[in-house]
Amino acid sequence: MKTKKEKLEIVQAVLVALLSLFTGFQNRLQFPFIGIINILLGIILIIGIIAFVKKKAHLNIKAVALATEAFSLLFAAYMYFSNGKQYLPYAFLLAALLCLAGVFIMLKKAKINPGTS
Repeated sequence: MKTKKEKLEIVQAVLVALLSLFTGFQNRLQFPFIGIINILLGIILIIGIIAFVKKKAHLNIKAVALATEAFSLLFAAYMYFSNGKQYLPYAFLLAALLCLAGVFIMLKKAKINPGTS
């Protein structure tokens, strides 16, 4: 049985996957490449969630969700840059960098303490 922490990580990952899918479908007409990449990221994350729930894959689902979110934020920053927004893209870039820093910290902790996830 999953602990409360693992259940919350799964909920977070599902929300990030849905956000990535919705963003991809929303932007597929104006930015087709970015829309397809966001859709693929959402699908990959859903497959990872299913593997994590079925215990067929030992992975840090929180790190995978955070990395997916970081790439989605990078794509959003690019879209805002190309639409001529002045300051909003910088906020998205900062958020993406913070997400990536969080992923690296999580992976480093997982290497130091392999028994934890």
